[in-house]
Amino acid sequence: MIMKMQRTISPPNGPVLVYDEGKSILMFVEPTPGVLAMFGDKLKIYVEVTLDSDTGIEAGKVVKDQPW
Repeated sequence: MIMKMQRTISPPNGPVLVYDEGKSILMFVEPTPGVLAMFGDKLKIYVEVTLDSDTGIEAGKVVKDQPW
């Protein structure tokens, strides 16, 4: 599943907003150093994720920007 991730401007390591295209899944997560590295200098990225009922989401690879 592809989800959009948006980080905060200030502080740059603050909670990340994560949601799917229809916004049926919408959550704030505390970013790991690995997730922050995925952003580079961008404020939003699209990422393949795996959903898990125990751990929430697991980020995979960054994909090209989506039209939503």
